[in-house]
Amino acid sequence: MAHLSLLLLFPLAFLTLHRAAFAAAAAASPSSSAANADSQQLIDFKSALKDPTVLPGWLADRSPCGYTGVSCKSSRVASIELASLGLSTDFHSVSSHLLTLEFLESLSLTSANISGALAFPSGSKCSAVLSSLDLSGNALSGPISDIANLGVCQNLKVLNFSGNNLTYSVQESVAAAAAASTGLKGLENLQVLDLSFNKISGSNVNISWVLSGGCDAMTNLSLRWNKLTGDVDVSSCKKLQYLDISQNNISVSVPSLGDCSALEYLDVSSNRFYGDIGSAVSACSQLSFLNLSNNHFSGLIPSLPTKNLRFLYLSRNGFQGEIPPSLAEVCPGLVELDLSQDNLSGVIPASFTAIYRLV
Repeated sequence: MAHLSLLLLFPLAFLTLHRAAFAAAAAASPSSSAANADSQQLIDFKSALKDPTVLPGWLADRSPCGYTGVSCKSSRVASIELASLGLSTDFHSVSSHLLTLEFLESLSLTSANISGALAFPSGSKCSAVLSSLDLSGNALSGPISDIANLGVCQNLKVLNFSGNNLTYSVQESVAAAAAASTGLKGLENLQVLDLSFNKISGSNVNISWVLSGGCDAMTNLSLRWNKLTGDVDVSSCKKLQYLDISQNNISVSVPSLGDCSALEYLDVSSNRFYGDIGSAVSACSQLSFLNLSNNHFSGLIPSLPTKNLRFLYLSRNGFQGEIPPSLAEVCPGLVELDLSQDNLSGVIPASFTAIYRLV
C-alpha cells in the first residue's frame, strides 16, 4: 500500500512542479518579450548602417544588454553610448530605431557621423523617460527650428547639438523662419542646451527663439561660436548657472540678465557689446567666471560682484584709468586676471601679487 501511495504522489508532484514552471514562464514572458523587442530595434538600427560591421557584437541571438555601448536596467535598454564609431547613418534611423526604445534614458552618439535633418517619422513616439541626448560633433543640418520636433521627447533635460551644421539665416524659406519663431515649445523641461559651433546666422538673429517656449528649468545655455547678431535677453531664466554666447557678432548694448543670482559662469567674449556692464552683472552675486574680453566696453573698470570671482578677463576693450587697488582685495579667491590690451594707466597694485596668473 505504501508503494502504491508513492506511485500516486509522483505524478501529483510532477504536475505541481510543471504548473509552477508554466506560471513562472508566463509571468516572465512579458519582460522577455519586451527585451526581444529592444533587441529587434537595435538590430534594425544596425541594418540601416552603411557598414553594419562597425557593430559586430550586435547579434540577434544575444541579449541586447551585452551589446557594445548598451547598458540595461531590469533587462531593458536604458543607455546607449556609441561615440566616435563612424556609424555613417542619418537622423531618421536614430529617431526610428533608438529614440523609440521604451525605457531609453540616455543616448550619446558623439562624433559618430550622423547626418541629415532633425525629422521624425510621422506618428512616431519618443521614449517617455529619455532625459539626455548628445549628438554633438556630427553633420546634422537644416534649420534650427527643426529642434522643435524633439518636443515629442517631453522629458528631455540635456540636449547637445554642438558642432553640427544647423542654420538660421535670412536665406532660409519664410516657412522655416516662421517655424523658428515658435522656439523650443514642448521642451520646457530642458536644463542644458548646447548649440555651440553651428552655423546660426542672419540679420538680427537673437536668442529669443530658443527661449520662447520657456526656460524655467534651464541651468546651462551655450550658443558659442555662431553668428548671432541680435539682442540677448535671458532675464526669464531664473535658474541659469552657465551662459556662453562668446564668438558671435552681437553688436548691441549689454545683455539683459535680470535676476541672475544663480549665474556662476558668464562668457560674452569676442562680440561687440558696449554699455554699462557693471550694472548688467550687479545682481550676479555667485559669479566665479566672467569673460568680457574683446568687446567695445569702455570707461573705468566697473564695480563687479566679487565675492566668489576667481577668473576675470577684461582684455581688448577700451577700459581706461588706473587699475583699482581694491579689485584684488575684494576678490580674495581671484586666480586669473587678464587686463591686457586695454588703455589702463598707472602701476600694478601690490595687492595683485597674490593672483596666480596676471596678464
